[in-house]
Amino acid sequence: MIQTLFSDIINRDILAKAKRRGEIIEDLAYFLCSNSGKLASFTKLTGTLNSMGIKVSVPTFEKYFSIMKEAFLFFDLSIYSYKVKDQLQYPRKIYCIDPGFINFAGFKFSEDRGRLMENLVAIELQRTKSKSPLVEIFYWKDQEGHKVDFVIREGLAVKQLIQVTNVSRREEIQKREITGLVRAEEEFKCSNLFVITWEFEGEEMVDGKKIVYKPIWKWLLE
Repeated sequence: MIQTLFSDIINRDILAKAKRRGEIIEDLAYFLCSNSGKLASFTKLTGTLNSMGIKVSVPTFEKYFSIMKEAFLFFDLSIYSYKVKDQLQYPRKIYCIDPGFINFAGFKFSEDRGRLMENLVAIELQRTKSKSPLVEIFYWKDQEGHKVDFVIREGLAVKQLIQVTNVSRREEIQKREITGLVRAEEEFKCSNLFVITWEFEGEEMVDGKKIVYKPIWKWLLE
């Protein structure tokens, strides 16, 4: 079922616009599925594809990705920055519109549940965005390498900072996840700090800042 739907989108909605051999488009789609949730530079991705024998130029890759976005196969997030230049130049995070496609075309659930969780959260945030024209979704990374998976901005203000991590107990949460939230809170003056987990639920104060932990199933039901 998933394989049929995946192939139908490529054959019906993408190939006619791409005007390229079907196997090339399918290779690109599979490759993007396997890189879902990762920071992606079109230049680096094109180099990787060429080294794998999939010959495509950067402009062509960008064109095909744009077509795949229009076909609702993928979507992407830009870095949060006050400079438009940074948003255009920095790598993007690419997500698949259906987590079933990732499991089928990219990698198995047991191999990287964390990335599947992040993709699922990204999809849900996109739905929220579609209902409110003022909401925008970004990722964040500073020059020291601190990261936040999702920055939710409404209008001109950052309303929430979200990390996603595949853990069941507090002691499994890596320090970098918390440090990223704390640094972003200081940067954006946003006190709504959230960590979506596999099973762990709770609250704690870190450097005077409250962090809320919630299992993904409960977050999705809210």
